[in-house]
Amino acid sequence: MKRYAGEDEKFRQQHKGKGRRRFCSSILALGLTALITATAVLEPFFTGFGGQSARAAEVQSEISITSYIMQGNTEKNMQITICTAEELRMFAQYVNEGNVTAGKTFSLKNDITLSTLTYQYDSQQQRTGIYRQGECIAAVDRNGTCYRNMTDDQQTEAEECLDEAEIWQPIGDEEHPFQGCFLMNGHAVSGMTAVASEPIKGLFGVIDNSGIARDGQVKDSLVTGGTAAGAIAGINNGAVTECRSENTIVMSNGCVGGVIGTNTSLISQVTAENVIVEGKSSTMITEREDMERVNGAGGIAGFHLSGTIKDCTLKGTSCIVNGGGGIFGYMAGGSVEACSNYSRLDSLGANMGGIGGFIFCGTILSCTNYGDIHYIYQYDEHVNLGGIVAGSFSGSYRDITINGCMNQGDVLQQEREGSKEGITMDSVGGIIGRMGGGVLGNCGNEGKVGIITDKDDSEGAKIGGACGILQVGGIAAGCDGPSMLRNCYNTGDILGDIAYTGGIAGRKNFLELKACYTTGHIFQKLGTGQITGFVDSGDMIDCYYLGGSNLTVYSKASDLSFEVSNCSAVSAENVENHLADWLNQCIASYETDYFQKICPLRKWCQGEEKHPVFSTEYVTQPTASPTPEASEKPSADGSPGEESGKTAVSETPSAAGTPVPEAKTEKGASDDQTKNADNKASGNNINKQKYSDLLKKTSLSLLESNRIAKVKKLVISTVKDGGIQITWKASAQNTCYGIYRQDGRKENYKKLTVVTGKTSWLDKKTRKGKKYRYQIFACRQENNTMLRSGVTESKWIETAHYSAPKVTYQTEYTEGKRYLKLTLRQYHGDHIDIVLRKNGKEQIIKLHSISRYHGVFRLSYTRTGNFMYCKVRTWENHSGKKRFSEYTNMKKIKL
Repeated sequence: MKRYAGEDEKFRQQHKGKGRRRFCSSILALGLTALITATAVLEPFFTGFGGQSARAAEVQSEISITSYIMQGNTEKNMQITICTAEELRMFAQYVNEGNVTAGKTFSLKNDITLSTLTYQYDSQQQRTGIYRQGECIAAVDRNGTCYRNMTDDQQTEAEECLDEAEIWQPIGDEEHPFQGCFLMNGHAVSGMTAVASEPIKGLFGVIDNSGIARDGQVKDSLVTGGTAAGAIAGINNGAVTECRSENTIVMSNGCVGGVIGTNTSLISQVTAENVIVEGKSSTMITEREDMERVNGAGGIAGFHLSGTIKDCTLKGTSCIVNGGGGIFGYMAGGSVEACSNYSRLDSLGANMGGIGGFIFCGTILSCTNYGDIHYIYQYDEHVNLGGIVAGSFSGSYRDITINGCMNQGDVLQQEREGSKEGITMDSVGGIIGRMGGGVLGNCGNEGKVGIITDKDDSEGAKIGGACGILQVGGIAAGCDGPSMLRNCYNTGDILGDIAYTGGIAGRKNFLELKACYTTGHIFQKLGTGQITGFVDSGDMIDCYYLGGSNLTVYSKASDLSFEVSNCSAVSAENVENHLADWLNQCIASYETDYFQKICPLRKWCQGEEKHPVFSTEYVTQPTASPTPEASEKPSADGSPGEESGKTAVSETPSAAGTPVPEAKTEKGASDDQTKNADNKASGNNINKQKYSDLLKKTSLSLLESNRIAKVKKLVISTVKDGGIQITWKASAQNTCYGIYRQDGRKENYKKLTVVTGKTSWLDKKTRKGKKYRYQIFACRQENNTMLRSGVTESKWIETAHYSAPKVTYQTEYTEGKRYLKLTLRQYHGDHIDIVLRKNGKEQIIKLHSISRYHGVFRLSYTRTGNFMYCKVRTWENHSGKKRFSEYTNMKKIKL
């Protein structure tokens, strides 16, 4: 909303002389003192400037929950404090009775202990004992059924064993969900015993889509029974951020998580440590046909329906009793990003994944598993184990993406002594166990993967490095249906000693397997295949394995048609020195690949362990949306298209040579970019023709050399009129610099220009309110070959949404005091940031809304004759995000 000074002038005239102090800003900054308004509380900012203390932070007024309820207060602009267990229970009752919480902030001021009870879980009984002063007074199971002790079969009511005050009633339910903001301020709630009859349990029952729980923890607590259970909330439809669950036991026959039972919105920066999560056995028998019956058990969330789980961690001696995932149990939509598991997870006969159980739809991005996954074979059931996820199921490759994930834990199934020969399809994979749909790319496994057994069944068992009826894979175990596996690597040992073994694929029955390599040792008695063991269908392209005697690409194949292209053995020396370059040349030819839109391929670089790993760069995706070729466009049922259905020659390349395609050079910059780059180069000792040739040669697909130092001290900053200034430290003489830009998180990097003889460049082609990130590398020509350094990447930077406001500055003397007066004449937004600078020190002052001061800000000062520098910007809150104007020029003012 654009405003002019005249809009506020009427108000000032109407209230002239009435309470001048109300219109003075509440700050004390850089040698300036201030008048204090009734609602402003000043906190220390920094000292040592002109011998005075500078203060500027502002908080809302506070009132206790007791006073708030007794007074029947409805004001929203205040924090309602909760200090004791009694007040927390009062708050829960207040919410559950249907009182309005939307727009209100509730603040926890102390650690709160709800009871002194302790809890102990018994894995044999699958019950949790409840103890008072060391004596077991009750036991509960995951149904919420209460017993007198750990072994008694006679049921009782929790109220008969526990005091009423010891049983926690969750905050909010489906009829009256919590809709406000709950700030825990780093405090903990402990001794919570949520074992009553409510179907949805946790500290909160239901958090609504406008509700927030932030910065706190639940520890030493018990949550059990119901349809959804979690330490923080049974159901989260809002936002749970910076929270923690520690030493907590959560049990349910429904959706159960160490933090959240069912999630449809945001879970961010959440940690679960030393949690025990018990749910129903995680299987895929009924869930395929009836999604309504899906439950799940996860270290963070049980069932992730939609929204985002981001930057979350499971660690310590956490346990997911009957299978599930370190972060989520089941996933039907949304995304899970940058999450990690450090706990060893032992399965008792059900699916288990380091990050997730099963995924039906959604994206898993940049997640890492460090914990071991272990299962001792006991039952005649299908079991899926995966370092990242136990399995996937979808009717379309578009539904599921697993991108940029790493597994460093061992994923092992061990045969129990004396176990019978089961008719099972067990799948054990470094990244995924059974892959029944989706695109999996840019993933790596470095842990041991396998089934430890002495069985030698060549007909009923297959094992492979990436997919494998005992199926084992360094990346994915059993692959079928609409599945695509691309740009992955395995360096872990593959264990099995059974049937057909492949370093990448054991039983391969899916679309294509592209640009993968394996160097882990594969232990097998039958078969010699390294890339794959048994092939049903689907092509294998540009894949490599560590060479040796009597080794082949695959062991055995069905009579279905498929093609093997550019797959061969490499030596250990080539792995260390050339394989990364060969893989990069392969994936450069996929620039117009149809699947690039779903899972853009990352480039390769040489890792510290002397084998190729992923760099931060991606294969450039054309701006025009490519139309898939018939050979790569899947049919509706996930099978290859018409072209791939034609009869193809199945061949096994020799292990001698390593054919690699010529690398595609990146298309040149647009005419405007070239012209702009020419202008930038005009002041250097290089003519336009040479510069044009240089521009065409320079791209991310150049070979990376450690002889060229990476760019250091990369700094980006916005400038007035919307541009972004990029500066860096020179790498060496006779070096040029390639500059790339990413527009938005889902876009690929695009070349902007090549700079020679300079260490700065101004990007003028930016848009207001847009986020950008930049990459830069140094490059030069050696022996007629262009080489480049590694890439240096900047942080995201956002350009301003609006033009700078128009401001006038005056000094005035009123009522015996001196003021610096700032008046907004024209601006966009409803808040202001004032930056003051003196002696090289800056302070940003954040105030109430502009309307509160009516566009006029007076800052009192005592010393005269000094100079002060000042600049301002305005902003507004738009759908929960701030939109800023540009800053004004820094103004020099004599006080």
